[in-house]
Amino acid sequence: YKEMPEVDIFLGVNDYEALPGALKGSEKGERKRIFRPHTEDFEEFSARKLPENPYSMTLRIAEGCDNCCAYCVIPGIRGSYRSRPMEHILDEARELAAAGCRELILIAQDVTQYGEDIYGELMLPELLRRLCSVGGVRWIRLMYCYEDKITEELTEVMASEDKICKYIDIPIQHVSDNVLAAMNRRSTGESIRKTIKRLRAAMPDIHIRTTLITGFPGESEQDFEELL
Repeated sequence: YKEMPEVDIFLGVNDYEALPGALKGSEKGERKRIFRPHTEDFEEFSARKLPENPYSMTLRIAEGCDNCCAYCVIPGIRGSYRSRPMEHILDEARELAAAGCRELILIAQDVTQYGEDIYGELMLPELLRRLCSVGGVRWIRLMYCYEDKITEELTEVMASEDKICKYIDIPIQHVSDNVLAAMNRRSTGESIRKTIKRLRAAMPDIHIRTTLITGFPGESEQDFEELL
């Protein structure tokens, strides 16, 4: 703050609602530094600005992360995992559909963990079933799925519901057990292969998107070749 006097506003990633007030103060020459503590529950925003033709829109179902991967600072920035109540998600989905949205892209730091904190169990399959009943929505797409929480129930729902795109984003990061352990990931090379095999058996035309990290500290040539 002191080292960068040219910056008018420092704002935390959880402080969107404070931005309008900070901007008004900035017009008067006031500098602002706003970093509130993370909330314990999902914090709803008072409004969301939509594009003129919101044909495809993201739909946030949770905030924060509990996975604590060794290379990632998100839990420290965004706080612990906080699921959004299901009715609030469904309400926004209906509003988006009424505004013309036809594709919902479900996002969170980990969508597969949805519901575990507030309902005591993984509730993504149930959420998907209920979202599929929203009139006007034609496609539902899943982003940021952790492999260890892609259950048989989730696979069955994806395969059986026509509105759910046969597409899934699974950031596996690596496949060597040595590197996965160093990364503090819960998956193993075997579990990753089994999950992908199960998804393809249930949905032969599924498209799987991923991200990978090479050069992680301690990665051997053998680890890299296994990933390759």
